[in-house]
Amino acid sequence: MLENYDAVIDGVEVCSTYYLDVKDNNLSSLKIYPNPFSSEIKIDSKIEIKNYYLIDILGQLVINTDSLQNLNSKLQIIKSGIYFIKLESNANVYETRKIIKL
Repeated sequence: MLENYDAVIDGVEVCSTYYLDVKDNNLSSLKIYPNPFSSEIKIDSKIEIKNYYLIDILGQLVINTDSLQNLNSKLQIIKSGIYFIKLESNANVYETRKIIKL
């Protein structure tokens, strides 16, 4: 009865071999540089990013794109100021960081 299980408790088979690791979907370790920037940014992330949102200090969406290349082409023409970049992973995990355009 305990073939692939560690224990049976009240008829429930318990196995400690399998687990989920939320670190696999974590965007908090990403790096955005340079910050402040003048024309474009670089993003280092272990997780694939599917959407990039740039939000101004008033909370208005300025840029919404699905590629870093498109984001950087649009960053060149925005005004100097403080922005928030919100990144969305393929697992629908979000991370928001403050960036400054010189």
